[in-house]
Amino acid sequence: MAPDARDQGLEAVATKRYQDAIEHLAGVVRGADTELLLALAFAYLQTNDLNRCFLTCQKAIENADAADEDIGAARYSKDVLYGVGCEYYKLGECDVATFAFEQVLGLLGEASISPLKFDVTWRLALLSRETGELDDCVQYLNAVVESPPPPLAVADVWVEMGCVRQEQGEEELAQDAFARAADLGADVTTAEYWHTLALKLEQVVVVPEHTRGTAAARTGARRAEAAIRRAIELAPDRAEAHLLLGCILYRADRNREAREVLRHAIELEPTLLEAWIKLGEACEA
Repeated sequence: MAPDARDQGLEAVATKRYQDAIEHLAGVVRGADTELLLALAFAYLQTNDLNRCFLTCQKAIENADAADEDIGAARYSKDVLYGVGCEYYKLGECDVATFAFEQVLGLLGEASISPLKFDVTWRLALLSRETGELDDCVQYLNAVVESPPPPLAVADVWVEMGCVRQEQGEEELAQDAFARAADLGADVTTAEYWHTLALKLEQVVVVPEHTRGTAAARTGARRAEAAIRRAIELAPDRAEAHLLLGCILYRADRNREAREVLRHAIELEPTLLEAWIKLGEACEA
C-alpha cells in the first residue's frame, strides 16, 4: 500500500470527506491493518453503503483476531459497530443488528458504566424480544437496571420488562415491573417525564391483544391514569395531556369523565383534531 494513499484516506475520514476517503482506501484494503479497515468501514457507514460497511467491519474483526489485536483500542471500532447495529435495526435485520451490538458490548467490557453501554444493552433487549428470545431479553433488561441511567430511561426498562413478563405468562412479575416503573418517578417534577411514562403504560393496555383485560392490563391503565394526572398537575395547560387522560378514561368506559376532559383539551387547543374525534366517540357511547 502506498503510504500517501493511507495517510490521505485517514485524513479524509478525519475531515469528513467520506467519498474521498473511499476513493483513497477502497483499492488498497487487501492486507490492510485493522485501523485502516475500520476507517474505510466508517466512511461507508457515513455514505449509507451499509453492505460494504458491514463486510469491511467483519474483515476488520477477522484481521484483529488473526493478529491478536485489541480491536476495541482501534479508532472508529465502536462507532462503526454501533452505527451498523442501529442502521440494520431500522431495516429489521435483527441478526446483523444483534451481532453488531453484541460486539460493541464486548468492546465496552463488563466493568464499563456509560450511556453507550446502557443504550446498546437496551437495544439488545428489544431485539431479543422481537426475535422471541424472552429469557435473553429479561437478562439484558436486568443488566440495564443495574447501571445508573436517567430515571425515565429506567422507567422505560421496567415497562418493557412488564410487557415481556406478560408474554411469558408471569402476571405477578409483570405487575411488579409496572409498579417499579411508576414508583421510579416519585421525586421527578417534570411534566414531560410523567406524560411519557403514561404513554408507555398505556401501550400495555392498548397494544398487546392477548393481554387486554388481564389484571396487569387493568393495573397498567390505573397507573397510566395516575401518571398523566401527575403530568397535568405539573403542567395544567398541556392539551395533549388532557387528550391522553380522556382516551384512558374512554377506554375504561368512564365516558362522562372522558367527555369533560376532552372538552377541556379542546378549549386549550381548538385545532387538536384527535380530541374532537375522541369526544365524538365518547358522546356516542
